[in-house]
Amino acid sequence: MTEIEISRIEELADEVITIISERTFNSNMERAEMLHEIGSAIIEKDYYKKGKARELIQSVAEKVGRSESMIYLAVQFAERFETFQCAVKELAPNSKSLSIRVVQRALPAPKEECLHTETYQEIKTKCRNCRKSISSRVE
Repeated sequence: MTEIEISRIEELADEVITIISERTFNSNMERAEMLHEIGSAIIEKDYYKKGKARELIQSVAEKVGRSESMIYLAVQFAERFETFQCAVKELAPNSKSLSIRVVQRALPAPKEECLHTETYQEIKTKCRNCRKSISSRVE
């Protein structure tokens, strides 16, 4: 290859890298904003009750073909940040790019509701010598 060809390829490669960077940035921001918008749409409904929305989240997830965890994340996101711009300022102040991964790290993991299907009985006893409590399981 000649120097001119190498130079053209390097210019083209730089242009492609710029396109990839800009489009990835835009895509990440759009997906994060979509998540906030979904959460806002849910929490703004008069029948939404904070802390008691499990059935609503399950139903919406099923109807739209998305996971419950995604809808739950959207609700948490909108509850914590009144606007998407507030989220960007707090979660990505230097890069100005906010991705769903950053949102996931910033919010607490969903609490799994236990159905108590597996149980056991625990017997607490004390040692006669040292008075230390000793627990034992009875299946």
